Amino acid sequence: MLILLGVHSLALQIVKEQQLAFLLRTTHFETIDLSRQAVMDKLLQLTFTYAQMAGIDFSLLAKKDFLERLFCACCNRWGLVIEMLIEAFRH
Repeated sequence: MLILLGVHSLALQIVKEQQLAFLLRTTHFETIDLSRQAVMDKLLQLTFTYAQMAGIDFSLLAKKDFLERLFCACCNRWGLVIEMLIEAFRH
């Protein structure tokens, strides 16, 4: 499986290659807007889900400050947030 994430300009390159475009399905994640409560809730849900799978209690870190730092570190991109959470909890 090939996953290209975080760079919107890659979608234009994929379209140019007919065989590759036929094989791939592109998905676009909007940038993260922390001012929306639904976005904060979704991020908390993701974080608690991955933490539970890793057997880690995340409740002490579940604060707005942590989420803001996570978003900043991941350049406000959902794909990078998910990747960072998986790697962090894996370690």
